[in-house]
Amino acid sequence: MRKQGIFPRRTPHLRAGWRVAALLALSLALWTCAKKPTGPDNASDFPAAPANLALTLGDRQLALAWTIADPARVRNFRIYRFDSSQIVITPPYKVERKFQLIDSTRSLNYLDRTVRNGVTYFYQISAVSNKGYEGPRSPEVAGKPNVYGVRIANGVNITRDPKILLTVTAPPTTVLMKVGNDTALARISWQPFQASLNWTLPSGDGQKLVYLKLRDRDGSESGLLASDPIILDTKALITSVTENTGGTPKQSNQIIHFTLNAGEASGRAFIDIVNAVSDILLFDDGTNNDKIANDGIYEVDYRIPGDVEIAQAKIRGRFTDQVGNVATPFIATTQVTILKVPDAVQLFTPTPTGSPSNALRLTWSTSAEADFANYAIYRSRTKNFTPSANLLIEQVTVQQTTSYIDANLQAGVTYYYQIVVNDIGGLSSKPSNEVEGKISPDAPPAAVTLNTPLLVGDGTSKVQLSWSQSGDRDFASYRLYRSLTPRVDSLSTLVTAIVDIGDNVHVDEGLSAGTTYYYRVFVADQGRNATGSNVESVTTAQNTPPFPVTLAQPAVVDTSSLRLSWSQSLDTDFASYRIFRSETPGVTNGTRGKDAQGNDVDVLITILNSNAGNTTYTDTNLRPTKTYYYRVFVYDRGNLSSGSNEVKARIRP
Repeated sequence: MRKQGIFPRRTPHLRAGWRVAALLALSLALWTCAKKPTGPDNASDFPAAPANLALTLGDRQLALAWTIADPARVRNFRIYRFDSSQIVITPPYKVERKFQLIDSTRSLNYLDRTVRNGVTYFYQISAVSNKGYEGPRSPEVAGKPNVYGVRIANGVNITRDPKILLTVTAPPTTVLMKVGNDTALARISWQPFQASLNWTLPSGDGQKLVYLKLRDRDGSESGLLASDPIILDTKALITSVTENTGGTPKQSNQIIHFTLNAGEASGRAFIDIVNAVSDILLFDDGTNNDKIANDGIYEVDYRIPGDVEIAQAKIRGRFTDQVGNVATPFIATTQVTILKVPDAVQLFTPTPTGSPSNALRLTWSTSAEADFANYAIYRSRTKNFTPSANLLIEQVTVQQTTSYIDANLQAGVTYYYQIVVNDIGGLSSKPSNEVEGKISPDAPPAAVTLNTPLLVGDGTSKVQLSWSQSGDRDFASYRLYRSLTPRVDSLSTLVTAIVDIGDNVHVDEGLSAGTTYYYRVFVADQGRNATGSNVESVTTAQNTPPFPVTLAQPAVVDTSSLRLSWSQSLDTDFASYRIFRSETPGVTNGTRGKDAQGNDVDVLITILNSNAGNTTYTDTNLRPTKTYYYRVFVYDRGNLSSGSNEVKARIRP
């Protein structure tokens, strides 16, 4: 803000004139920054410098306000001040200024009432973190307390909007004002004084000033007041975008240098590799290989990540200046091609194979490379080797083939393997992980441990067997044997043979109730060697009759049929439902035929096998007026049975 002059006396009889209010223009910039420690503290422990420091003038007071990026990390703020009366000029014409700490505050504002009108004061603010670390100071601001002042656009130095707010500081006796965009105020009419006034800057980008004159109620006029300069900036422009590949294809981890010329500093510039990578940030602060800081040319060394692949991609530049003007995107005259090297595959531990075992079987993950050429397999007798042409043993050209048998190897020698994926364009992946394999003399496999067998269901007919997993490198199968005596060998009953080394659980079914069985697992290898486990025994449970079902009252279907229904059996070894009918009470499952009077007795009319959920049956060809008696018997696989309740029914004509 600029403050200016006093009102001249109109006559010797007028009251005392207006006092001078002029803002001293800043001639030097003070750069301050807290020094980062060399100890174990991190740079992140230091808070950022306060931003947007603004100064409001008053009569014998100056008000400061600012913002901070992360207020939760700040314990307080320190206020540093220096005034124009403290300037010392030392040979050779060097201006020395020392800011002094005058106060601290927890707020984002501060009112300094220890100032004198007519003296210019300079301020800087720093933040102190919750850990007690003081960060860098803000850029300085300056102001001179006085009776008069004019402030433009709240003190900003650049704007994109020509419509701004003027804030005028004046004593309460001020009644009239003149406002203009130049010093020729004679042709401007006086208007009522306003402390805040909406104003439009003249068109055209560049530096602008607003001028005022004030008149009090006695007719005394101020000198010419001028605002601080403000830059009107209504557009952003990109003049060039370049890259340095020169048409040469690049690949992951290589560098592309991008530049964007916007002609103005303090903006934000980005590069897009169209259809590949967006929002590559460029710099104009001397970092990231930016040649000159704040020259309006934004640059970056961009390291290509591993997942980018694009041919003849356009390069698009984007720029937003410091006041928010967005430039029209600019397409570079050149294009870039980025080739993605194939991803490395995962090589798994080799396994001995062959009979006798004299080879190693290699397996690996499948490459997803779109222009796949081959898997190059390298072998060495030296650990941590580098693949080379003399170590290449095979190239597998079928992408879905992910195994290879390396034959005729020497027993007792350790071999090391790596795989490289090559594509059609001549690019190669990084080598896979390194694995090692060794052919050992063909010894019998180690025995597994057979766990205690477990009865399954009601325990009468099923046994679950489990054992530890074999770790044999040339595993062929598990062979589970069963015997009725403690001697279990390969001549005993073979229950099952399992070729999956991870499948080490089996349920033996169809056993007899109340019987003791002995089990043993043999591990067989590719060389037909076999080793038996420990022997474990189990005794199946005695069979018990199934729980009886409940037979409902029969329903008449027609003149010769009755429908029977009953509750479902939940017996674990359910075998069948058997329905018996008599023409006299006392139905049993004895199938007796006819009694002395010729009545049907205990006639088995049907057997419903296997499906315990089938709980209905229709009895047909019955005689009207005849009373029938029914029971349903549940049979299990041990041929034990239980009968339901007895019901009777009669079909009336």
